[in-house]
Amino acid sequence: MLQKMVKRTLIITTLFLSCSAMALVCISSYKSKNKGLKSEAPVSIPAPILKSYPKNFFVWPIKGTIDLAGNFGELRTNHFHSGVDIRTGEGKTGIPVYATGDGYIGRINISAKGYGKALYIIHPNGYTSVYGHLMSFAPTIGNYIEKEHYKRKAFEIETQPEANLIPVKKGDLIAYSGNTGGSAGPHLHFEIRDNETGDALNPLLFGLKLNDNVKPQINSITVYALDNTKRLETGTYRFSQYGRLGGSISNAQLNLAHGSYAFGASWVDHLRKGGFNMGIQYAKLFVNGQLVFEQKIEQIPFADWRLINCHLDHPVLEEKDLKIIKLFVDDGNTLNFYPTAINHGRVNIEDKKIYNIKLVIRDFPGHKDSINFTVKGNKTADANFPPERLFFKENPLYQKQLFYPNIQNEMELKAGNATVKIKIPKSVLYDTVMFRIGSNGKQINGNSVWDIMSSSIPVNDSFSIALKPEFPISNPEKYVIIRLTRGGTKKPEGGIWEDGYIKTKAKMLGQFYYDVDETAPVISGVKVKGRNFSGKVKDDLSGIKEIITTIDDEWILTDYEPKTDFISGKIPNFITTGKHGFKIKVTDTRGNSNEYSQTISL
Repeated sequence: MLQKMVKRTLIITTLFLSCSAMALVCISSYKSKNKGLKSEAPVSIPAPILKSYPKNFFVWPIKGTIDLAGNFGELRTNHFHSGVDIRTGEGKTGIPVYATGDGYIGRINISAKGYGKALYIIHPNGYTSVYGHLMSFAPTIGNYIEKEHYKRKAFEIETQPEANLIPVKKGDLIAYSGNTGGSAGPHLHFEIRDNETGDALNPLLFGLKLNDNVKPQINSITVYALDNTKRLETGTYRFSQYGRLGGSISNAQLNLAHGSYAFGASWVDHLRKGGFNMGIQYAKLFVNGQLVFEQKIEQIPFADWRLINCHLDHPVLEEKDLKIIKLFVDDGNTLNFYPTAINHGRVNIEDKKIYNIKLVIRDFPGHKDSINFTVKGNKTADANFPPERLFFKENPLYQKQLFYPNIQNEMELKAGNATVKIKIPKSVLYDTVMFRIGSNGKQINGNSVWDIMSSSIPVNDSFSIALKPEFPISNPEKYVIIRLTRGGTKKPEGGIWEDGYIKTKAKMLGQFYYDVDETAPVISGVKVKGRNFSGKVKDDLSGIKEIITTIDDEWILTDYEPKTDFISGKIPNFITTGKHGFKIKVTDTRGNSNEYSQTISL
């Protein structure tokens, strides 16, 4: 019995991890097989996993023609897409969702963020299927989860039913599609995971078919001059981008000075003409006919999600809104997506030598695109390679310090009566960087805005921020730390008052300031019709922490959708007919509350 419990616990372990993958400095185990290409000494990197998959066990969870809004391995903000997004029509919710195979409900997770309302089916063949952003569940599952809501008196819950308590057969109705959680629009997020590792797998590996009649397209090539001195300042190398021109690039022969270089590319794929942009799982880079780098994305460990910031050029993405996939294994990248990476994919250019470069990309059905160009070594050349570099706007008030990925880094800056403290744990940075903090001269509501490095420098996990106010208020529990996005959007990062500082943890560098939130959330548009109720709740600064709906002081389940500020619920049958006191209480993270109440008749 104990052995079964341990195995079951491993199967359904929570996979919404903090993505705290160990990101150590540039490691690779690939040896050069070509004497013309220099190779570094091999060190350990996880080997790509080779496995065969059952082809006839699973079916698509939605009936009819399958069209995708996103595919497996697609590059998202701070993570790889771990499944496929199945379209459910233009703005449609409530589409029936069916079990992809025999099994039992192993986990149900209800959250206002992430996957929203999500269902997990454990299958007897060693895999788990996942269904995210659901609107509602089939009756048996819905009745079970409703009881759990009322037992815990909470909207956001996670539950793991006993094995085979809720069995399902392939094709059984299990739920209805929706737009809950972090969804940007109505669709069904669908995954298949390996029970042994917990990793997400490409569902197409299991024989699920798609109508895909469009080949992928390479849009541009980027050449990197691998100068670590320049990288210390901005997080990326000097680079030059070349647009596509026919089967080559805008400059078909590049003259490059002697040195070490690497390549990147931007590309796109579609299932059909006019369809959504898709990512590419497969790519190969050849130099003089030899394969020197290969990308193969079929299995994604959730702990490696944020390593996407090594896989693509995050600083260029953040600064220029340009998505460049690196065709080399950069520092800090421990992903197992690269079956071949000779010399980590770097190419040493020598004077007067010719290098024929070819990039081939392929989508899952096998459609290909390629691009060819030539590099000539020329010790005096930089004429047709004008390398760009990113620049930080320097400020004499900035304090600078080298931060390293393999140790804990700390920094403190005092400016008048104010103080900023930063603590970045070991393995949170991907590479060594010249870290900067300082006031940028801006003020919001009389409070200084601090540059804590830059959002162009990615981090692999959370770090600590402590801000000491110049003039502390009498009720410091109202303080909240706010991060500003590049577009100026305010993102609350929370904060607790301790030892004269507002302290919090964040997962993005950039601009921060503290503010005071003494304003209660707003409740509006409340409607009660029969046994259904709805309304809107909104908080303009620190964010909503808790929504409690009661009828005659009895707790009532209330759904909350933050992206639309919408709340809704159904009055259960244990509330009898007659007149009752209906109340909604909303509290933000700083303890500010607002209430709405009325008398209702059932």
